Amino acid sequence: MKLLTYNLVFIPAFIVYLPVFVWKLVRRGGFTHHFWERFGCFSQEQKQALAALDRPVWIHAVSVGEVVAAVTFVRRWQERNPELSFVVSTTTTTGHAIATKKLPDSVVLIYSPLDWWFPVRRTLALIHPRMLVIFEVEFWPNMILLARSRGVPVVMANGRLSDQSADGYAKHRWFFGSLFETFAVMCMQTEEDVRRVRSVVGEGVTTHACNTMKFDQVPDVSGNDKSSVLNDVFGPGERVVWTAGSTHSGEEALVCDISSGFRSNTPRSASCSCRVTMNACPKLSQSSRKGA
Repeated sequence: MKLLTYNLVFIPAFIVYLPVFVWKLVRRGGFTHHFWERFGCFSQEQKQALAALDRPVWIHAVSVGEVVAAVTFVRRWQERNPELSFVVSTTTTTGHAIATKKLPDSVVLIYSPLDWWFPVRRTLALIHPRMLVIFEVEFWPNMILLARSRGVPVVMANGRLSDQSADGYAKHRWFFGSLFETFAVMCMQTEEDVRRVRSVVGEGVTTHACNTMKFDQVPDVSGNDKSSVLNDVFGPGERVVWTAGSTHSGEEALVCDISSGFRSNTPRSASCSCRVTMNACPKLSQSSRKGA
């Protein structure tokens, strides 16, 4: 009854959200030939790729951060169990792009279906997974409950839960309690996350504190000395090197302001390695030209 109510509410809620959904796709370039996978409609090529897999493990990672962790997770799992096949789903176009570059060729990459009964049911039928692994805390009722109704174990990996979220889930335990209880295992990042989960569901679900996968990543390049590369790009001598990683819209302006401050406070004999952002930062570019 709860799932039926959720699906009935989903339709008008999605219609209201649709302009925002379309705007995000336009802004991020999400109108590709994979667009309809969100509605459970796959190309013939994707259908054949999924059909060729023998009951794969379905790993769902929403965006870039989860995808990066999931890539290493899949690689390690393949090393230990080469007989297994994998499907990875993402929600955002940025996450999909990262997964396209980093996932092994043997892994089938798809867009996650919208959490409505028809797209999820159709996607489950095409994948026919042996297990569903959800990264961090993403509670998609249809994905979780429909998978479990098919006898598919549902596992959470790299899970995290804030006090605020835990309080909200506990307050609406009448709905979220059944979702938590669906998980066969919940692998959380810290003991605090385990405590928060148990505040919602009690001892009814097996939970483990497994640390965060953020520190388990395998770099794409070696960690050898890169001084020769830096000398080729920025010239020899002392330099200030700093990194602003995983920035979001609007934060680049802050990076530019800080970079400008670095240049004004750095001796002329030292070079400030900020050239990566100059094309996007007119202020920084002007500062660089003046100091040249």
